[in-house]
Amino acid sequence: MTRSPHNATPTVGPYRACPIKRRRSKADIGAIKASIVEVVEADPPMTVRQVFYQLVTRGVIEKTEKEYQQTVIRLMGQMRIAGELDWSSVVDESRQRRVTKTHDSISAAVEDCARFYRRSALKQAEEYVEIWCEKDALAGALWEVTSDYDVPLMISRGMPSLTFSTAPHWRSSALRHGARTPTSISSAIGTRLEC
Repeated sequence: MTRSPHNATPTVGPYRACPIKRRRSKADIGAIKASIVEVVEADPPMTVRQVFYQLVTRGVIEKTEKEYQQTVIRLMGQMRIAGELDWSSVVDESRQRRVTKTHDSISAAVEDCARFYRRSALKQAEEYVEIWCEKDALAGALWEVTSDYDVPLMISRGMPSLTFSTAPHWRSSALRHGARTPTSISSAIGTRLEC
């Protein structure tokens, strides 16, 4: 809408039609589903977000929130329900299930304790080590390695909060050994930790 210089009455520009929205054909959907299966089978388990980025990289879909929500999430859900995609091949590291560990008897508890007993490698180490990662989607894969070596894994999900970054495990351990903050943590947090 513009105003003419000679009067204050607004003038309306020409009408333009909205672009026609084309729905994907069954063949298009089938091709996307085949790509999803290919991506997941190449490196299971994967998060839905990882599959989305793989599909974008391969040029299967556009990098939009709409494609993520209405294509990838929707299709992967339908595929799992229909048995076209294994439930175990998709993980959701952002949600945790908290369950109290219980046993049917004292002997079962002792057996369980003996099976999972590990002496702390960190107690005898000269330096404290922990691994920081921004991507929650990588937590499962990294934990398989870090847990073998008794190394804590810190998943910050992008920019970590001050609460997470200044938790007692960080202040009392990493700074005691003169470690620097990870590069993903801003200098403001780093300054706070050095105080």
